[in-house]
Amino acid sequence: MTEPATAKDQADAIKRLTVAVWLLSILVTVNILLSVVTLYFPGIIIQRIFSFEHPTHPDPYKDFETWPIDKKVAAASVIAIAKWQKSIQNMIRGQMK
Repeated sequence: MTEPATAKDQADAIKRLTVAVWLLSILVTVNILLSVVTLYFPGIIIQRIFSFEHPTHPDPYKDFETWPIDKKVAAASVIAIAKWQKSIQNMIRGQMK
């Protein structure tokens, strides 16, 4: 059988549990404070996030509208040409009924 715990062993166990409870209490308090700050002062968080400089990559399609047609066609991945006709419109209306 095991020996009964001595008073010193019990005191040590209580001290360890006390430290664990205090650490948990501090963590919960910090978590609540951060939640309150982000709830009532979201601008601070947004400024902090966007204060970092993100690397900028030049946009390869800048001023795409001003490119010549042959360059647009060469750069396009899909070219779709459609013509709306009365017969297509009637066909679509017939399917919706």
